[in-house]
Amino acid sequence: MIPYLADDLFTILKRLLQRFVTDDTLKRVKTPVKLFSEDFKDRANHKDASVINIGFVADKLLSELRVRKKLSERDVLMVRKETKEFLVTAVTKLLEKCPLKYTLVRNLAWLDPQKIKENPDRCEKQLRLCLQIISSAGQIRENKCDTILNQFRDFAVICKTSEDASQWPTGAHSRLDTFFHALLAKEHPFKELWDIVQKVLLLSHGQASVERGFSVNKNITVANMKERTLIAQRVIVDHLHHVGGVANVGMTKELLQSAGCARQRYHVYLNEEKKKREHTQQTQKRKVVQDEVDQLKEEKKASDQHKCTSDICR
Repeated sequence: MIPYLADDLFTILKRLLQRFVTDDTLKRVKTPVKLFSEDFKDRANHKDASVINIGFVADKLLSELRVRKKLSERDVLMVRKETKEFLVTAVTKLLEKCPLKYTLVRNLAWLDPQKIKENPDRCEKQLRLCLQIISSAGQIRENKCDTILNQFRDFAVICKTSEDASQWPTGAHSRLDTFFHALLAKEHPFKELWDIVQKVLLLSHGQASVERGFSVNKNITVANMKERTLIAQRVIVDHLHHVGGVANVGMTKELLQSAGCARQRYHVYLNEEKKKREHTQQTQKRKVVQDEVDQLKEEKKASDQHKCTSDICR
């Protein structure tokens, strides 16, 4: 549900920051862009360790242990300091990997039907930014962008005046693809807008198998799915049926090691595929050269035969 991604990530990060960042610093973080302009490692932006929010349950446990004299004041303070260090590290890593740093992700809220209804002008600005990025990537022609914007304005008017707006999708569990398909795909005036909606909804992934659960059928099979992917999914499904569901899958040492090495195996596979492609290209080049040599030999042979025939005729 990529249209809701930016708001959800921003909310998660803000809640983490509230635990250890000063109120003044937090007030400056009003938008996702501001997240990347602040230095959250700087201790000047941190609360005192004694007032760090470690959570209700953890705070209660520390109080009980301190009352029973199983922990000293120094131990409690050390726990709070270590919690702050963990939060700083976690937020830093999340910001490093967070897709919020991409302008496209931050401006996909124009696909949220409720926001289209509440603030169509802002949604139009977000769509314009998205079109600039997508057209620069060569995914759509620039001469279609004005048409898409005009169609979006017409669609926004429909959204604002529709009597069924109360039944429209309101959260990340809603099926936006079904919603937009019903409103745009069958209406010729929105053809270009529907095309860009499809492209954007497919940005996060090309396969919906993860979100649809571990079912393998023709509904989730697409043209770019390779044989090894189908086999892997089939093996997973068979094992889940065998053990009686996801909750019954044993977390064995071998399974955890295999999962930990998955990225490494993927890179090995990519290197092998690269070597195969290079070998195929070299083979094709040699074949082209050999074909040219064979052709020259045939031409020389034909020329010699013609010369010999001419000499005999004389």
